[in-house]
Amino acid sequence: MAFTLELEQTLQSINPTIALPYWEYGMDLYLYSNWYDSPIFNSDWFGEASPITADHSIGDGGFWQGIKLPNGENYNDWSIQDSGSLNPFYNAYGLLRTPWNHNPSSYIGRSNKTYSDYGDSAMPSCRQLLDCFESDSTAEMNQCINGNTHGPVHILIGGAWGEGNTLDDDDISSLRSHYKPAGFKNLWRMGFTRCPDSCTVGESCSCKVPDEYIQTYGAKTILELALLNDTVSGDTDEIYLKYLRGYEDAAAVGDMFTSSAPYDPTFWSVHGASERLLDYKRILVTQGDVTDFDETWAYDRGDGRAIYLYGVCDWSNVKDSSDLTLPTCDMEQVCSGHFENDLLEFSNFLNNEDTYTNIEFYDFIHPWNDDLPYTYDTFDYDYCANEGMSFTSYTSSYKGNKNMK
Repeated sequence: MAFTLELEQTLQSINPTIALPYWEYGMDLYLYSNWYDSPIFNSDWFGEASPITADHSIGDGGFWQGIKLPNGENYNDWSIQDSGSLNPFYNAYGLLRTPWNHNPSSYIGRSNKTYSDYGDSAMPSCRQLLDCFESDSTAEMNQCINGNTHGPVHILIGGAWGEGNTLDDDDISSLRSHYKPAGFKNLWRMGFTRCPDSCTVGESCSCKVPDEYIQTYGAKTILELALLNDTVSGDTDEIYLKYLRGYEDAAAVGDMFTSSAPYDPTFWSVHGASERLLDYKRILVTQGDVTDFDETWAYDRGDGRAIYLYGVCDWSNVKDSSDLTLPTCDMEQVCSGHFENDLLEFSNFLNNEDTYTNIEFYDFIHPWNDDLPYTYDTFDYDYCANEGMSFTSYTSSYKGNKNMK
């Protein structure tokens, strides 16, 4: 929420009456037959959910038609050895976009399908929101918010396309979904799939697992090292190779599904709903209605490890992108930025040069903090109550909703 607050205060420097809206996307599932029927996707709001233009750019004639990403020319001076990582800032077409995203268009891209799959085809349900709300700790709630509530919104709006015939084989039909780009990222960060530094529009551009790796390690071992073996259906060398080739390139991915998501206007309305859910839980804790919520700062994958991607990979022993030396990956490490005392990039919210670590910002955004410069209009989930799932009756002694379907 720190970047959302920074944007809001930037807008307020121009017009102090502005408040950044939040999108209660869970209500859309209750109100509309299809998630893309929400008025948020009207041309006078944030633009169409699934453009029919050839490059998947918004083409409805509204305010956001023609919105472009910057080029990445200011970020092309990069040393893999000095930084210990691949350049994360721009793609092979020189755009300020996730480096493995081979979308050549300079315009924001969206699709309501991930390859040929509609995914869950719905925004998070009241059941999912309530399960997240009933988390027993901040760590559990952090994971739930990321993966089960706000995460699917990014996937649904972003989508992916351009895979050609690489997923035609029914043996790997499960990869015609968000599992493919999600799994691809593991292969990429561990160096098993390699992507071109530059591409020309109109010519083939894709990432590939070098044959040398397959000959040396085998497809099964590579998938195991990348923690993707559980996604494989079958146990033959042929099947493992099909999956590895299916995973090796993400093709074109909608910006909301990637690190360039902030250039999509829907991005800035998504995160408030997650904070509002957490805020209501913290209010109940402060009032004494909930007594068993552990607010120790952490992330939890449910297996005792922290954060959502395992390990940290050091690329400093790799000369350049053409060097097939693998990075050194320590799968027990956690990426910096996620610990309670790691410093945030965003600051000065009280206009006194204030800075914040994760835990300090978590304390700062407590809904009963008198210094917090914003609050939410309500903490009402009446649309879920109409579905038989009540948030207002929740206390530590009453968790009857757990048994409701």
